Amino acid sequence: MDAREASDARLPFEDASFDLVFTMGVLIHQDPQSQLERMMREIVRCSRRFVIAGEYRADELTEVPYRGQEGALFKQDFGALYQRLFGELELLDSGFLSEDDVRWDDLTYWVFEKRG
Repeated sequence: MDAREASDARLPFEDASFDLVFTMGVLIHQDPQSQLERMMREIVRCSRRFVIAGEYRADELTEVPYRGQEGALFKQDFGALYQRLFGELELLDSGFLSEDDVRWDDLTYWVFEKRG
């Protein structure tokens, strides 16, 4: 295995390079106006079969102050956004894990499978 540096604009992998591509606390830090959709497109492009997201969730786009910075953390329904943007994704499972469950942080997860 080797490490590679990349930006969200283009991950250095071929289409369908991995059976599973996932994020945990990554999408929340992407600017929803300029970066988020590009990042999600790259995640789906690189996945052969499964996409999993574990992120903070809100019913609507909500900016949250993060370590004194503005524009650095956004909550929303990332699962609904994946489904709206990528018709080839089928939602297999979703749920909420509390800080007590995972000893890390409250998060919602979504598990998708690519159809076709």
